[in-house]
Order: sequence, then structure tokens, then C-alpha cells
Amino acid sequence: MRCAVVLCIVLSLVLGSGAPSAGAAGRQTALEVFRLLPSTIFDSTLEALNEGDKQLLLDLGRSKSWRLRLVHDDDLLVESNLSGSLVRVCLFHGPDTTVAAVGSESLGNSGLELWRCDSIGRITPEPLPPEPAVADFFTETLVLSKEVTVSMRFKLSGSVLRVIPEFWDQNGPVTLYPDKALFYRWNRGGFEKVVLPLSALQ
Repeated sequence: MRCAVVLCIVLSLVLGSGAPSAGAAGRQTALEVFRLLPSTIFDSTLEALNEGDKQLLLDLGRSKSWRLRLVHDDDLLVESNLSGSLVRVCLFHGPDTTVAAVGSESLGNSGLELWRCDSIGRITPEPLPPEPAVADFFTETLVLSKEVTVSMRFKLSGSVLRVIPEFWDQNGPVTLYPDKALFYRWNRGGFEKVVLPLSALQ
């Protein structure tokens, strides 16, 4: 937990905060957006959530398996009472749009969804930013064998979207050590790619 807190502080200092200041007049809040989101945003967690339990969360702040742990204008965190799974809703505002990043953490696995919200209460899925090239994570050219495949995992980290490359072969995970970190930072209407040396985050 200490490492995660330090990382978030460093990201805020190095990248700046892409999220807007809370409390801007006329903007939807994270709780209002959470009300619109489908309960399927919990499907990647151990406990999941049905619509009835979601309504209990909204009415009482807790259900049998979940509780609202943090509620701010642009940030909402839901925590499992059982396993410690987390679901977080973070809002990013532009001049004429709001995008909700929904991050989940459960049993060491993480997931990320984006949803676009309009001013009349409609919410639609939004594609994630483009997957970066493997070369973005390494200073020197990386040559992978044909047996190794790469997948990119997106996760919500502070007020940015972090992308983590994962390498696999027929026997399972392959350990490689990138020397760069890659993020997508909100910039008043869209996400822009930022690449930093890992040494900047240590």
C-alpha cells in the first residue's frame, strides 16, 4: 500500500493531474455517473454485483458484499467487504464531454473500462486508447522470439491510465524488464500518451 501511495504522488508531480478540480458547476458527479453505469462493471471482481445490490449501495452506502469507501465529486471508490476487491470511478471532464474511467482490482488482477457521459444522462462505452508498441517500453531494440506473444494491460493509476506490457509463451508468463513506463494523461477532451523512464518513478 505504501508503494502505491508513493507512486500516485510521483505521478501527480511528474505528469500533473489530468483530472479536473472537483465541484465545477453543472458537471456530473462520480456518484451520479455510478448510478448510470451497468452493474457489469463488477463482473471482473470475485463477488460481482447485481442491480438490487447496486441499488442498496446507492441508497445505504453498502450492500451485503460491497461498501462505498470514498465519494468525491470526481472520484468514487467501492470496496468489497469480503475479499478487498476494489472498483473505482474517476471522471475526466472536457469542454463538452465527460469520460468515466472505471478501474477494478481483484485478486491481483486489474481491469479498465471507459464510458462517455452526455449532458442528458446517456452513457455509452468508449474504446480504450490505442495499444502502444512494445518498443515504447524499452530504450534498446527488443527482439522477441516467435514463441513470445505480448498483451497490453490498462489500469487506472491515480489520475492517469497506465499501460503494462505482459509477455507470454507456451509455458506461461515470460519475465522481461521494461525500462520505461507508459501512461495516457487526460488533456481537456482526450487522452495523450506520455512515456517516462522508470527511474523517474523511483
